[in-house]
Amino acid sequence: MLKKILRSFLQYIDNPYLRKILVRIGTIDEFYSNLQKSHPVSPETITTSEVKHTPFHWRAEYLQKETYSLPPIYSVTLRNVIYSPKYNIILTNSRKVISDSINTDFFKDPKQFSLSHLFFKKVKKIPGFCSIFRSTNNSYYHTLIDNIPRLYLLAQPEYSKIPEIKLLFSNELTKAERFFIDKCCPNNVKPVVVNPHQLYSCEEVIFPSFMSQPCAGYLPKVYLKYFLDKVILQRSRRKKNRIFISRGETKKGKLRCILNEDDLFHVLKNHGFQKYNLERMSIEEQIETFYDADYVIAAHGAGLSNIIFSSAIKLLELFPTQFVLPHYYYLSKALGHSYRYWCGEEESRDANFQVNVSEIESMLNSFE
Repeated sequence: MLKKILRSFLQYIDNPYLRKILVRIGTIDEFYSNLQKSHPVSPETITTSEVKHTPFHWRAEYLQKETYSLPPIYSVTLRNVIYSPKYNIILTNSRKVISDSINTDFFKDPKQFSLSHLFFKKVKKIPGFCSIFRSTNNSYYHTLIDNIPRLYLLAQPEYSKIPEIKLLFSNELTKAERFFIDKCCPNNVKPVVVNPHQLYSCEEVIFPSFMSQPCAGYLPKVYLKYFLDKVILQRSRRKKNRIFISRGETKKGKLRCILNEDDLFHVLKNHGFQKYNLERMSIEEQIETFYDADYVIAAHGAGLSNIIFSSAIKLLELFPTQFVLPHYYYLSKALGHSYRYWCGEEESRDANFQVNVSEIESMLNSFE
């Protein structure tokens, strides 16, 4: 009865300022000492001196250095921790948020969390070994670049003798998740759907870290080989496709659509480009199309994640604003692609926009 009263009271007074006081967020190393981590991925550092003169979005400014290095990549077993399906995060028993389980800086702000969810939801026990796959953001980009790479860490030899590892999901798998999990998931790892409105006390959680960082899609060479060997086509590349990704209406409406797309495509068509609407294509069709890619032009968006299936392509990314979100610059660096960008004059990163067709054509000619 007292718990019910407290829950009702907390829902009544819940506000960003109270959350900032009550929600504590910290790293695994802050909350736990002497953990035995496994580090199956060697460090990598690449030269990125050109980004010092690139107009990065303020969230990505931390990346503007002479070099880029992989974050620490590891897996570790945590005992008696709590899983929140609502946020796809791990909590300590005292409900502290483990920041390593968050893939975006936005959700490292205590004000984003519901107090009633963190502190007063029912807790159900899950015995045995569990793991998590999703993150706080789960678009197609985050599925391919943040989430699927975590399966590689679960595929390490030290976990192969465990009879079953439950891979926890807050709702049914998407088509993309199902496709890539079927290709990449170890045989002893089984997807399990849980109630997103509960919390779960997990006996043992094998926690796989993220391989990428916010705004940076760079992935390690050892993982890319593992992933591509399982997913890409077993034939020679034809390097014939010049791809222009057309953005249509999404669940969120029309975002980052090119208003003068017909004028732009008239020019691109003369250079051998074809227009593709990826939302109308199956995962298999997208993989095959990008597997044979030679050149890709598109507005910034999740569809560009498909360049992971390409080899040594040219990529021209279009932004509505005067700043760049460098996710695909870093992914291109990992894959050996040649990358260029064009910026517009809009204020919002999701604004629909017009491109300067003559400037695009000039860039296209020089890129050739």
